[in-house]
Amino acid sequence: MPSNRHLLPMGVMLALLMPCTAFAMGEPAGVAGAVSGAVGLVSPAKQIVTPVAVSSGDGIVLGDELSTGADSRLQVMLLDESAITLGPDAELTIDEFVFDPASTNVNALSASLAKGAFRLVTGAIARQNPEGTALALPNAVLTIRGTTVIGACAATCVVALGGTGDANNAGKRPSSVTLKSARNEVVLKRAGYFVEIDADGQISEPRELTAEIEQRFADLFVPMTTPGGGAGNFQPAPASIIGLSGQPTQEGSPLAVNQRTFEDADQLDGNDTFEATTNLPVSEINYASGAIGFAGGSGDGDYYVNYSLNLAARSFDGSLTIDHQDEGFITTLPLLADPFTQGLSLVESGSVPNALLSAAPNPDATFNFAYTISQSGIDTAFQYDQDGPLTAPPSTGTGVAPAVP
Repeated sequence: MPSNRHLLPMGVMLALLMPCTAFAMGEPAGVAGAVSGAVGLVSPAKQIVTPVAVSSGDGIVLGDELSTGADSRLQVMLLDESAITLGPDAELTIDEFVFDPASTNVNALSASLAKGAFRLVTGAIARQNPEGTALALPNAVLTIRGTTVIGACAATCVVALGGTGDANNAGKRPSSVTLKSARNEVVLKRAGYFVEIDADGQISEPRELTAEIEQRFADLFVPMTTPGGGAGNFQPAPASIIGLSGQPTQEGSPLAVNQRTFEDADQLDGNDTFEATTNLPVSEINYASGAIGFAGGSGDGDYYVNYSLNLAARSFDGSLTIDHQDEGFITTLPLLADPFTQGLSLVESGSVPNALLSAAPNPDATFNFAYTISQSGIDTAFQYDQDGPLTAPPSTGTGVAPAVP
């Protein structure tokens, strides 16, 4: 698979021939996941110079500049399963994204944070190339090895290590953050510890989080499951491709004062689930059903669903097979709706090729197929009508096509 590699010199415009997709122009890096409040995007690649509103499921390409307003948040889901969450009044640019599962040595992710709060959960790039994930702050550059780092920047920056740290008793992959500036270099390798970076780039020695610092981050990252419908209720659109990435869509207490409570918080916010799911193949999810029955006024039979999604390549392939046992015909239809641009709840309909009625060709036969894709399976609802809008009632069936290894 070709790598998503493209470095962006200042002023260079990217233009790829990808019309009518979420990535109409530009080298794809990921998608906007959960969106809350006012989130804007400027994109040199898409020739967007005045900020436009961002919605869940919108494509993110190299060079895109993302900003959040007051009381707003955004979660960016990258194609390697990394996730970057921005708090209020934040600005982030995706500078480099290289992801080719077949060429792990070249994989890299770099982004720049101009201001605001952030939470970065690393994905396949960090696992395959431990030095390959970097985040530039106004006064330092972070190289991130492991799972989670949280920070906030204004005149100065505060950066804390999440995940499990370099030395942990949970048997998990060690993590650390190397911070470099023009003044000095510091390695942060204990979960629940933080550093401060002053305006001149001087990085402090790591210190254990205080309740005050922890609360500052907790206030910036309100749990996504907050009751109510206001700006704090940070939920992704239910039919978006981000749900298949294995990323958590809720965050518990983002930091904790000591190692044990930090590990407990890590379990609550979904990181254990994230680490488990990212041991699966990064690029592809496959689904296959057995026979799912349908019955009714247009006859009885079974239907079968086969489907595959390649998240890294943003490609899909699917088919619906109709086995009409009463009329004695079998036909297979391609599934053409694009989940990357149309969401994960899809409906397809049309005529049924090779349909028969009383052993004669039946050009009036129609089908309607509604399906919703999730990580564990595809929920389906099928309808077959032997005479279209005429008198015979349709036959219907429902079932699940589970994900398969």
